[in-house]
Amino acid sequence: MAATPKRPKSLAIGSSVKVRAIRGPHADGSGRWYWRAEAYDPATQARTTVWTGWAVRREVEAQVAALVASGVDLTGRKTGGQIVSVQDLLECWLWHVEHVGGRKGQVRPNTLRIYTASARFLVAGLGDVRLDRLSGPSIEAHRDRRLRAGAAATTIRNELHVLSFAWHWWMDRAPRALKPLPKVRVNGGPVRNRRTPTREDVLAVLERLEGWAHLAVLLLFSTGARPGEVRDLRWQDLDLDRREIRLCGKTGPRVVPLAEPAINALRRLEEAAPASPGDRILGCTESTFDSYLGPHALRSACEAARVPRFTPYGLRRAAVDAMARAGVDPTTAARFTGHSVAVMLTQYRTVTPEDLRGALAVSGLGTVEGPKVVPLRALRRI
Repeated sequence: MAATPKRPKSLAIGSSVKVRAIRGPHADGSGRWYWRAEAYDPATQARTTVWTGWAVRREVEAQVAALVASGVDLTGRKTGGQIVSVQDLLECWLWHVEHVGGRKGQVRPNTLRIYTASARFLVAGLGDVRLDRLSGPSIEAHRDRRLRAGAAATTIRNELHVLSFAWHWWMDRAPRALKPLPKVRVNGGPVRNRRTPTREDVLAVLERLEGWAHLAVLLLFSTGARPGEVRDLRWQDLDLDRREIRLCGKTGPRVVPLAEPAINALRRLEEAAPASPGDRILGCTESTFDSYLGPHALRSACEAARVPRFTPYGLRRAAVDAMARAGVDPTTAARFTGHSVAVMLTQYRTVTPEDLRGALAVSGLGTVEGPKVVPLRALRRI
């Protein structure tokens, strides 16, 4: 006799609607259960059934979320629909994004994290504003507060994009015509950290890192690789006997030699945790690498080491500078880092005042020596 499938877990949509599977599964073997959605009214402490039907869990999520987003009065009160304020809108939209998905399906965890962070700042500044009273001046006031707090223009622009996404999502589901969201400009370009660390800076930071973050920074500085190339390294790309590693980037695969510290770190890791050839060397996911290494691990290590902050791409520029100052010819250096020579010299080579003084000393520019005068007495002795 076949075992009865386990009853699906209940789910909550927003702060007022709860959905439970109360009967099933359906006899047709489709996996559907009979669900009941109830809205809770805190004023009267009453529960009202707002939807019932046979469905699989994903269908329930989509249908009830659309019902909540429609703005109808689920509790029977005369105060309007469930989505009244900016906070209501963002909470319902985020739930829909997380559980139902966006236009292209389920969103990536890192994207959801960015949406959630942006929504948190929007709720702090605009959460109590009614949607029918949301205006250009109120959004501009939020923008100005964030600028005074030191937020980057790109960050504020992303927050307004999130507000726009949620607004259009609601417009597609609301039963009444809605006004367009006012457009607000945020002046200022992205603030990028273009600092190139010195060798001493990198060594000081490495002393304060551990785990996969330490190995990632060591490999980035040892190879001059792009962060994504190190992130995607697999054990099958490593040849410890030949002391080489295979990097795969946007310019195609290349094989580069490894320095002794990187070889030793990889040997210790391989001995401590044997892995299959297809496993990632760093052992972290793509989203963890992107969201943790630069914004958290490197920043904290730089602060602890008391060195100016730099990014993973700063290590790539540091590798280019180290080879240039050591006299490596540009073609070899470009082959090492996977650049074209022109891109390497214009985008990654950082020329310091010390470099300029060294160029002056080596080239002899500006040194003018007059003709030597040989005394007549010396000529007679020749």
